[in-house]
Amino acid sequence: MKKNIIYASGTLCVALFCACTDLDTDIKSQYTSLPLTNESIEAVSGSVYTSLRSPFGGSLWMTSTITSDQTSAVSMGKDYFDGGRYMQLTLHTWNAENPIIGGLWDDLMNGIIKANTVIAQIGEENIDKTASLRAMRALYLFLLMDNFGDVPLLKKFGDEANARTPRAEVALFIESELNEVRDFLPETVSESSYGKATCWMVDALLTKLYINWNVYHAADVATYDPESTNNKLSDCISSCDNVIASGLFDLSGNYPDKFASTNGPSVKDFIFVVPFDHALQRGMTYMRWWNFRNGGDMWGYAIPQSVAGTFRLNPAYVNLFNLAGDIRSEVLYGDKIVYYSNGKPTDRPYVISTTKGAIDEYCSAEEAEEKVEWQLELPNELYIRNAESNASTLNVGNDLLGKAMGYRCIKFGMDPLTTKDDGRSQSNDVPVFRFADILLTKAEALVRQGKASDAKDLVNQIRSAVGATELSSDPTLQDILDERAREFIDEVWRRNDLIRFGKFEEPTEFRQLYSAEATAQKTRRVFCLPSSVLSTNPSWQQNAGY
Repeated sequence: MKKNIIYASGTLCVALFCACTDLDTDIKSQYTSLPLTNESIEAVSGSVYTSLRSPFGGSLWMTSTITSDQTSAVSMGKDYFDGGRYMQLTLHTWNAENPIIGGLWDDLMNGIIKANTVIAQIGEENIDKTASLRAMRALYLFLLMDNFGDVPLLKKFGDEANARTPRAEVALFIESELNEVRDFLPETVSESSYGKATCWMVDALLTKLYINWNVYHAADVATYDPESTNNKLSDCISSCDNVIASGLFDLSGNYPDKFASTNGPSVKDFIFVVPFDHALQRGMTYMRWWNFRNGGDMWGYAIPQSVAGTFRLNPAYVNLFNLAGDIRSEVLYGDKIVYYSNGKPTDRPYVISTTKGAIDEYCSAEEAEEKVEWQLELPNELYIRNAESNASTLNVGNDLLGKAMGYRCIKFGMDPLTTKDDGRSQSNDVPVFRFADILLTKAEALVRQGKASDAKDLVNQIRSAVGATELSSDPTLQDILDERAREFIDEVWRRNDLIRFGKFEEPTEFRQLYSAEATAQKTRRVFCLPSSVLSTNPSWQQNAGY
């Protein structure tokens, strides 16, 4: 049963963030009565953790998935074009005005600033009491650097973002910081540590840093070579081995259930998560974007608010789910649709009483009013209907055929307890680091070291856990990338993976409709700086290629 993790954020924390506006003032001099107990530290630290909800519930999730080969975001007539913000991510044509990219920068910078504020309140010299906050700051900084390249390196309260530090230097700082605090963090894994920094969270973050080391140290993101030698692979494997040897994590449990609205501390695959709750910890709304726009009652209960229905899986990505027996295929939602009951499909077809004109807005006037009973079908295809007028907005049509086009992902399935007052929020906790990722990252590092035979068992552990056909030969790097596509669908790492493998710019169903000059620029391996950031920092230069 799920246990909600509520982070403390008492009046002390409120006073702290409201009063400390003078960055030249020693924050400790303003609050000298803070007792350094576990309870008081947890009270002021809560906001550092809760600030993860915005990126993992929205901005990071969107920028990571829509820009990858996994997802396209379409419009339906005028619905959800929204100035092109989603289309730009789909086609790799975003600019500095894109509000989702701007939101991502703000979300991550907010986490860094909050961490620095609380560290200063506790006292930087108290490493045993600030270690978790420093690990969290490193996570925010890692995500900022991963997405934007050179970024401000704010090491303490009062530091101003008046300069950008080269990406490679930021990576070195993150490595040093994580190694310094690791042994001060708890080793125990329990309900009380769920959603909080542990030494295993540090190890998992280090594996991400090391496996991408060459990306972050490339002199120019556009010239990064995925075949270059990574001298941090042994360190990556060591960090993976720390987690594996702990014996605290495994792949047990039914794959779809791990991501349901009832998930929680019982999932042994989760190393570090962002907890959500539809009423108390809001902000996770994945199914709002994936659900069929007109299908409010298909899940066996009435969805209390309308949904967007604008996210669609790219057909080539769906086709990667090609392993016999693979239970992960259950998170794909397509073909002939049936009603669900208690979270499982029934044999009752989902039939809509409608007209031919409502199904197909391009049918003849004579047919438009003809009444029909139409079973909903989500085909594994994406294309622009009436392309001459609709291609510029990725408009697939504001009829049932347009709303139904493309498979969907229901991995983070709808929360039946969500009410209208919850604003479409779900209770699915979102994993940041998983044990499955540790195994596949170690496998990748071994293959890159020329030790593919040692990686085979690691990949087969993943496949065995989901009932999929196991490898009969040593894995290639393409095998690893495809396995990551299946295992981590709808999580936040696909963009990161594709850049490392040198495949981020490859065409998708919609990108191939446009010139490669517009949609395949390697400079887009980092996002542009938002216009609001450049206006605040006029001496900064925009990232190359924008």
